[in-house]
Amino acid sequence: MSGTDKPKGELVIQTIAMPKDTNPNGDIFGGWLTSQMDLGSGILAAKTAQARVVTIAMEGMS
Repeated sequence: MSGTDKPKGELVIQTIAMPKDTNPNGDIFGGWLTSQMDLGSGILAAKTAQARVVTIAMEGMS
């Protein structure tokens, strides 16, 4: 992304990883990151569906 490109999408959640969410090297745990992605996608899905939603499965990330 160059300096003139604008991000695509919509910010639905903003959070900061705390020390308990990291390993001894300071890297965040993948499970914590996946959990935050699930929260954000759930917020957007509920807003779009105008109803309660649930994540049934996630097949992978790349």
